[in-house]
Amino acid sequence: MADEPDDAVRQMLAGNSPAIRHVRAMIRMVAPSDASVLISGPTGSGKEVVARAIHAGSNRAHRPFIAVNCGAIPSELIESELFGHERGAFTGAHDRRIGRFEQAAGGTLLLDEIGDMPVAAQVRLLRVLEHKCFSRIGGRQEVPFTGRIIAASHCDLPRRIEEGSFRSDLWYRLAVAIITLPSLDQRREDIPDLVEQLSRGIDRPARLSDTALSMLARHDWPGNVRELRSVLVRAALFHPPGLGPVDVRHLPSLISPAGSAPAAGPLLKPVEDDGLSGLIAALERRQMCDALRRANGIVANAARMTGINRTTFIEKMRRHGLTRAEAIEPATHNRRDEDKENTPNQISPKSPEILPLLAERRAREARVPPDPH
Repeated sequence: MADEPDDAVRQMLAGNSPAIRHVRAMIRMVAPSDASVLISGPTGSGKEVVARAIHAGSNRAHRPFIAVNCGAIPSELIESELFGHERGAFTGAHDRRIGRFEQAAGGTLLLDEIGDMPVAAQVRLLRVLEHKCFSRIGGRQEVPFTGRIIAASHCDLPRRIEEGSFRSDLWYRLAVAIITLPSLDQRREDIPDLVEQLSRGIDRPARLSDTALSMLARHDWPGNVRELRSVLVRAALFHPPGLGPVDVRHLPSLISPAGSAPAAGPLLKPVEDDGLSGLIAALERRQMCDALRRANGIVANAARMTGINRTTFIEKMRRHGLTRAEAIEPATHNRRDEDKENTPNQISPKSPEILPLLAERRAREARVPPDPH
């Protein structure tokens, strides 16, 4: 990308997939103009990063960039937040307040999650777009707006228009140029590049094995690039370089950390009788068993070794049918493994047998009909 302003752009927009190449091309195309831009895309896909890249590539780069999350401001306060207010405009308005539009003078104002903006505020915004001026709450003086407006939303704005919660005339004013960001599962081929670039922004990043990297490329990533970065940060915390590379057996606790397992489900999209999912469970069980053996059966110490809190470790032991006695008695453990002929416990994380499992899973998922949502 010719006009990358900072590390965040290089990290969030890394990759060579057609989808992300198109996004970078659109940024270069719209940045030099003053046209309004609408950025759409799922949560965590990098909408604010794209807005900052547009700002940095424009002739306004030396002026302020102001970002406002419209969904985070109470409806009764949003007009004052955006347009400011005069002293005495309402109870508690003891002084004049400068709003975000004035703060962004000559620069760029990002209205994030604009689909959550109340209709009354939409009317005032439409007037700014049409007349390039506004008035503070409780005031009569017209204040010129010399900045550029970029809007962003993760929701379906045309549907909001049909529902009556978003104005169609505002949509036409904002959507002069539309940049649509893909979800991470739409650009899986970019994950190795993303991991490399995101890791550069992390202090002492962990090393990932080829197997672990392949597994990351199979995850659904409901939180998109933001979630991927969080996983890499956790990997750096719990698996510093001195402990060796992060392998497939570490991924369950990294992707679904204690106390914050995503509602989207397990590590990978479940497929009936999937050998790969069984492999992950077996590797997690073996990791816990090894930790218990090294800790002489002391659960608190074993939990600390694996980076899992004690309560979650005990719950996982119950789920895997693992006991302290089994862990500290290798003979008993080995007999149990021998009774499980052809189970994933016999497969090493680095074994070439993983590759056919990945291929089998890919073929199965190709036959699964897409989620209507």
